[in-house]
Amino acid sequence: MNNQLFYNIAFGCYFISALLYILFMVSGKEVLGKIATAIAVVGGVINTVGFILRWAEGGAGHAPFANLYESVTFFVYVTVAFYLYLDIRYDMKPVGAFVMPLAFLGMGYANLLDPNIEPLVPALQSNWLLAHVALCFVGYAAFAVSYGLVTMYLLKTPKKRDVEVSTNFSIINLAFFVATIAAFVAFIILSVMATAKYQVALPGLSPAAGDRAIIVGAWVVVFVGLYAIFSVARERIRDKLTSYFSVLNISFVVTTCFYLIIEGVAQKLSLGSQQTALYFTSPRFLIYKSLILLAILVLSMIISSWKREALAAKLPDLQQLDNINYIAIAFGFPFLTAGIISGAIWANEAWGTYWSWDPKETWSLITWFVYAAYLHARYMAGWKGVKTAYLAVYGFLSVIFTYFGVNLLLSGLHSYN
Repeated sequence: MNNQLFYNIAFGCYFISALLYILFMVSGKEVLGKIATAIAVVGGVINTVGFILRWAEGGAGHAPFANLYESVTFFVYVTVAFYLYLDIRYDMKPVGAFVMPLAFLGMGYANLLDPNIEPLVPALQSNWLLAHVALCFVGYAAFAVSYGLVTMYLLKTPKKRDVEVSTNFSIINLAFFVATIAAFVAFIILSVMATAKYQVALPGLSPAAGDRAIIVGAWVVVFVGLYAIFSVARERIRDKLTSYFSVLNISFVVTTCFYLIIEGVAQKLSLGSQQTALYFTSPRFLIYKSLILLAILVLSMIISSWKREALAAKLPDLQQLDNINYIAIAFGFPFLTAGIISGAIWANEAWGTYWSWDPKETWSLITWFVYAAYLHARYMAGWKGVKTAYLAVYGFLSVIFTYFGVNLLLSGLHSYN
């Protein structure tokens, strides 16, 4: 029996579960939350069957996460499994309203990818594939659930200034976040210009070095400018800084999800049609795509700001959210560490070097350092609450870029087909 049938059924279950979790959050009716969890469990079981069938169809030597389609479905699978564990253990049904939509969008994105089982290249024909990828994705799953928890925490945080966090600390974080978005926008603009065969020439620099200089320059200018503006207006905005950060955080991740869906649709429609493929790589389409994503970003910011207080009132206690977020990260971090180590051993077997500073290796290390900083700050510096929440958000954004961004925007040994 075809594994895709089970994946499609799981996709439907995740959609219904996500919808019911959202209705549960809006209405507060416990029965909706229980039904949503039950449907998520059914979807997880069906997903398990699909995973096993795909493994059997690919053969014993083909672990079912060797291409982008397989890795996305596996990522969704372990994320749902980890969320259900936390829900059963700690009764965290409100988290489902944040995690299950991500699972639904993830399976939707996977359905837009090529599902064919391809023979593994020689470098991937190793038992280390199973260990390396499985360990990393268990860690990623825990961090994805952590993101749902920390988003709820930031939404729940009172408007008044949190005594744990100085106004200057919040200003730096908000300016850093917006500057990072600005740098990403600069990267997209430069990509559009390169597609149109137009490049900005900076004296004494190669085109690639010039692009990097522009991206870094955009980040510095926006960060310094916003820091100066926020510092001048600190007395007027200090009570709203955490609110601004949480709204931007949600909006950015929602926009990223839609970006992946648009990319998936473009890839799906481009199959077998060279003319369509050329259109989806044309400057015109890239401009349209950028405008659509900008509209989604603005709309999600408006909706997040509009419903923030009503939603915050229905979320779990701040202390509970903070503690379970710590549990999720403390669970995922050793798996990420073991995944990086096993990957280094595998790389030495395949390519003769433990570390080559491949883009995905580099960003995996950055992700590791962010979560290591979170645990260090929690253990040694006694950080809790909003301070560690900021670090957890940056950690998950790093996970997204490590997994999707590197594959779609950069090239290297770890790029999926």
